[in-house]
Amino acid sequence: MKLIFVDESGYSPNWTADIVDQPFYVLSAVCIDASLYPRMCDELRRDTALMGLPGLAHPLGKGSEIKARAVARGEGWWQQHNDERNRFRDLMLSLPACYEGVAFVVAVHKDRHRNQYVWPEDPVTLAMKFLFERL
Repeated sequence: MKLIFVDESGYSPNWTADIVDQPFYVLSAVCIDASLYPRMCDELRRDTALMGLPGLAHPLGKGSEIKARAVARGEGWWQQHNDERNRFRDLMLSLPACYEGVAFVVAVHKDRHRNQYVWPEDPVTLAMKFLFERL
């Protein structure tokens, strides 16, 4: 059995009106064998604990969380700790592949999509079709 984690970015209720603010819609999924998932989480928790990051009163995913957006943008504590930020980002991006995980990403350039078709499909619906075809 596989576990599939899906996330999106760039959603807006009225995609054609919000193209300037949200020019892309991105839908991604990471698939991993369910039997490997507990070991992967244990490794992630162990390696994260070894980094000594502040604010993690509980193990990662068991009462503590790290917001990917803050890491990606270098917000808050991460702004002054680029080495830790890069180590954590590398860990998160490489870990699924270490456990035979597979990632899928669908990106829709909303303006090009709207201009290409007479009746363009909503990017959310289109991305879900493409993603689930591949899953």
